[in-house]
Amino acid sequence: MKSWDWAPPQRDREEWLDVGRASHCQIRESLRDLRRVNLWLGNAQLVVNETFALLQKYDLKRATILDVGTGSADLPAHLLRAASTRHQDLKIIALDCKAIHLRIAREFLADEPASLKARVLLLGGDAFRLPLRDASVDLVISSLFLHHFRPPQIENLLNEFSRVSRVGWVMNDLVRHYAPLVFFKAAWPIFARSAITRLDGAASFRRGYTIQEMSTHIARMNLDGARVQVKPHFFRMTIVGEKGRMACAQQNSMSTFDVCIAGAGIGGACAAIALTKRGARVLLLEAGDFPRHKVCGEFLSPESRAIFSRLKILDEILAAGALEISEAQLVAADGSTLRAALPAPGLALSRFRLDEILWRQAEREGVLCLPNARVKNIAREGERYIVTTSKEIFQSLAAIDATGRARLTSRRAAAPRFLGLKSHFRGARLEDDLVELHFWRGGYCGLVNVEDGLCNVCLLARYDDGNNSPEAVWKRVLASCPALRARMKNAAQITNWLATANVQFTAREPVDEMAKTGVLRVGDAAGYIHPLTGDGMAMAARGGELAAAVIGAQLQGSLSTQDAARLYGAAWRREFPSRLKWGDVLGEALLCPALAAPMIKFLGRTPRLTSTLMRATRGAIVNEPRQLWHG
Repeated sequence: MKSWDWAPPQRDREEWLDVGRASHCQIRESLRDLRRVNLWLGNAQLVVNETFALLQKYDLKRATILDVGTGSADLPAHLLRAASTRHQDLKIIALDCKAIHLRIAREFLADEPASLKARVLLLGGDAFRLPLRDASVDLVISSLFLHHFRPPQIENLLNEFSRVSRVGWVMNDLVRHYAPLVFFKAAWPIFARSAITRLDGAASFRRGYTIQEMSTHIARMNLDGARVQVKPHFFRMTIVGEKGRMACAQQNSMSTFDVCIAGAGIGGACAAIALTKRGARVLLLEAGDFPRHKVCGEFLSPESRAIFSRLKILDEILAAGALEISEAQLVAADGSTLRAALPAPGLALSRFRLDEILWRQAEREGVLCLPNARVKNIAREGERYIVTTSKEIFQSLAAIDATGRARLTSRRAAAPRFLGLKSHFRGARLEDDLVELHFWRGGYCGLVNVEDGLCNVCLLARYDDGNNSPEAVWKRVLASCPALRARMKNAAQITNWLATANVQFTAREPVDEMAKTGVLRVGDAAGYIHPLTGDGMAMAARGGELAAAVIGAQLQGSLSTQDAARLYGAAWRREFPSRLKWGDVLGEALLCPALAAPMIKFLGRTPRLTSTLMRATRGAIVNEPRQLWHG
């Protein structure tokens, strides 16, 4: 082992990447060099091997991993490629304190398969104050990170890693030694094509630790009972920390949660975020890949702003390119038009982008979000719920059903059936601040511009005895609506049609069942408002908020399960049935060929009545909602 001690004196020198003394292009090229070093010299493989050894030791088939100091996010990509061959289900949070690194990481990830990108969450944050809840990830990993810090800082780092992890941590770093320093200088043309890498590489070797130094420092640290090993490799080392099986079992409890939520749509995600803010441990289950494009009008009515502001995501929604919508226009097949100002500005954002923002916010708050986990059954056993999914069985103290309209009461055989279609177009002749509805015999079509210069086209059409393919339906719609045809004259279709079948509007009271089961329903699972009102997404978000408030009181012991279900049912009936009723009335009238044009003309002459009807089909804008329960 004496050869390992042939080391130059340690020197603590600043590195250019640490202080940001470079342009975007220079930093990108230096991070590309580090990707080559991690790949060709086996640094990434060391972390991969140690990570999967720990996952196997603790029998974790599904895990959430935090990569600290992610740089260009090459380590998460290596792990996920390895996971696909080992049948491991991993999600990785890639954290860096520098926004420019995260932007470059996003650029590199853009070249990866969609299935891999969907499992990486890029997150800005300080490694010494990680923006994660206690025990919210399984493992913490890093590569070429520790040599930037001195022993007291490393002790703080490892304790912070221990706080957020359930199992432990795996870190790879270089060893301070003359041999790799000489090799690095000789191999500059291969590994260090950037001038920054050549300067920082030499500084890194001088700042690093020998194996003996790192072992001695680790032995002196107070790491709250964690077992730590410093493993030598060829002029590199791995530092592996384990919290032990008892700590893992106590903190992990992977199958037990305070709340299980079936369905990661707007209602389910908002409930999850609100519940974690109340200190609950939440599992959010989604049946398919997520996020994904959905048949949706993509208009957020005005009251949604206050809800998203309370959930701390409004700024992110606006930054994602959401457009402000201040007016609505109704157009009949004969050209009759009604244009009116909304009670307050709404927003328009693609459903894919909105779901992505909610999903990632839930993960940042500490929610365990599982895609491709279809809920098969929610059964109550005593004071707990057993949630059976397509992958695993979970337990929780409370449960929320946010699985959409498929859970509603059975359809009426005589009720008209509609086909829902949605696609994005570019080049539609539509103002950015306008949401527009076109009516024809047998349905209606909504237009609204969303981010990235796209126009969302979403329509409901009665089933025809002939061809009901999306293309045939769209052709019939354009033939029936001259004004719509003019709007779309030069528009190019960007995405394929999405379809949802057998849409019906029937009377329903699913909240009555909640007192029996104790499972709270939110979103369309509780009540499906007619989509032409544009209030469905805001209703789902508000329902999630209400459910979180009630379950929060239940988890504190202030309410029994039955009392919580009754309180939620009462709050739901106070806020939603009136707008559901008015939505059905307007839907029946505007979808009736004999009534649509006369009604639009009449409303155009009575602006006060128009304003009253608009307010009747949506909720009040409340910045500080009243407390549902007083203990």
